[in-house]
Amino acid sequence: MGKPVEYVIELHPGQAAVYNSSARFKVCAAGRRFGKSHFAAVKLGEMAMMTEWKGYKLFVSNTAHGDGVYHDQFGNEFGVDAGMIGCIPLELVGNFDPRDGCAVEFTEPFTCGYEDEGGVIRIGEHRIPTGDWRGNNG
Repeated sequence: MGKPVEYVIELHPGQAAVYNSSARFKVCAAGRRFGKSHFAAVKLGEMAMMTEWKGYKLFVSNTAHGDGVYHDQFGNEFGVDAGMIGCIPLELVGNFDPRDGCAVEFTEPFTCGYEDEGGVIRIGEHRIPTGDWRGNNG
C-alpha cells in the first residue's frame, strides 16, 4: 500500500467562513478573484478524501488558469486537460506510460495543498505554479 498523505487545506478568511458554516446549503455571492473555483475544488477534494477507494486517499486541485502544461521546480511536466492536477498512487493506474503524465516516487509521508498566491499546487516537495499562464501554457 502507498505512503499516507496528509491534506492541508488553505483558505482565506472569506472562504473559511463559508467552509465552516453549518448551513445545509451554502450560497456564496462573491466577486472576481474570491477563489470560488479553488473553494469548489477543495470541497470536491474533501469529498474524495472522505471516500476511500481501495484504502487510498486521493488529492486533486484546480489550476489558476485552467488547461495547459505546467512545470515544477525540477522540470517535471504536468499536462492539464480538465483544469486540475491530482495525485494518486501508481498502483491504481495500471499500466503507466510516461507519455501520459508525470510519475513521482515518494518514500516518506507527504502533504498536498494549494496556495492562492500564485496558484501554486504542492505535492510533497514539488511546487507547481499555475498562476502565470504565459510561462506555462502559452
